[in-house]
Amino acid sequence: MIKKLEVVSKLIAEGQIRLGMTREELRAILGPPDDEGGTSRKYKFPSIYKYGDVQFVFPAARTEAESKRQGLLFVYVDDDVCDEPFYLLR
Repeated sequence: MIKKLEVVSKLIAEGQIRLGMTREELRAILGPPDDEGGTSRKYKFPSIYKYGDVQFVFPAARTEAESKRQGLLFVYVDDDVCDEPFYLLR
C-alpha cells in the first residue's frame, strides 16, 4: 500500500490535503475510502477514513449536518506499517 502513502504525501505537500478540510472535500480528492471506522450508537458517522495504510481522522459526529461542518484533525500511517504511528499531518 506504499503507493497510496506516496500519493497522499504528494497531495499534502501540494496543499490539496490540509487540516480543517471536510469529509466531502477529502472524498472529492481521493474517492471513497477503502475502509471507515469510529462509529458507535452515539456517533453514527465515521470519524476515520482509511486509504491503504493512511488514516484520516475527523471529530466524532452524531448527525449528518455535524459531520459536514467538521474538519480534518490529523493524518497518520497505520502502525502495522511502522513501529509507531507516523503522522503525516497534525
